[in-house]
Amino acid sequence: MQQYQDSTAPEWFIKAVNTPYADKYIDVDGSKIHYQHWRNEGEKQGLLLVHGGGAHSHWWDFIAPSFLEEFNVAAIDISGMGDSEHRSQYTLDLFAKEIISVCED
Repeated sequence: MQQYQDSTAPEWFIKAVNTPYADKYIDVDGSKIHYQHWRNEGEKQGLLLVHGGGAHSHWWDFIAPSFLEEFNVAAIDISGMGDSEHRSQYTLDLFAKEIISVCED
């Protein structure tokens, strides 16, 4: 993970985007789905962040770490966006299956 440095950015922002996370991939109906996972020690409830159309999981990089005191946080790249593979067809049911699969992983 590359460290972000910008002397004009607020300290909280720099700390947040430099918080370590794991890049993870799972297979959902033949496509590789990417998600980021920020994890604290101990058993905590999960929180999944889902981006909108045309976006990606890195939109949550500066927000996700703020939830780590209470949650293990993940952010998904829905198929066709971010680091997830593209498909020949997209449906809401398929997006839901991807989200559920990340939650179960």
